[in-house]
Amino acid sequence: MSRIFVGLAALNTGFLVATFTIGFFAEGREGLASGGADAAALWPFTVHFLLGLFTTLLTLLVHSLAFTYFIGTGRWVDKVVSSYSLPRELWNQSRNLKMRTLPAILGGIFLVFGATLLGAAVDRGLVGSTLHMTVAMAAILFNLWSFLREYRALSANGGLIDHIMSEVRRLRRERGLE
Repeated sequence: MSRIFVGLAALNTGFLVATFTIGFFAEGREGLASGGADAAALWPFTVHFLLGLFTTLLTLLVHSLAFTYFIGTGRWVDKVVSSYSLPRELWNQSRNLKMRTLPAILGGIFLVFGATLLGAAVDRGLVGSTLHMTVAMAAILFNLWSFLREYRALSANGGLIDHIMSEVRRLRRERGLE
């Protein structure tokens, strides 16, 4: 899972940076109200808007996949630990990895959603673009940190699963269940 996650996180980071970059140069719709911009001049805003929506959903997907993986493997670890009478500490390790990663996952999702909502508020003239840009930068930086944290936890969880599988193979050999 960690290899798949690296690709998805890199893709997501690319979209986060592209959305921010295009948004930085997009002028928004202010020019339309005053009649100062034609539709062709608004393409950066339109691309930023659509890319922002896509990137928000992609971010939700990537973080949700990581957390769903932790839920699934946690249940698997619980069943295997119970079935083979392995130390309960193995399940505790799996659970701790999931619980330590959850704040990073939720923070990454909420910051991107916050930037998206602030973008809509900027579009309606409810807040200034500086706030939207600041939260978007924070979302990118936080997601980079979150992706690193998730990757480390996914790798550690993979190592834990490998350890459990080696114990299961050993126990099955001892019991003649090859």
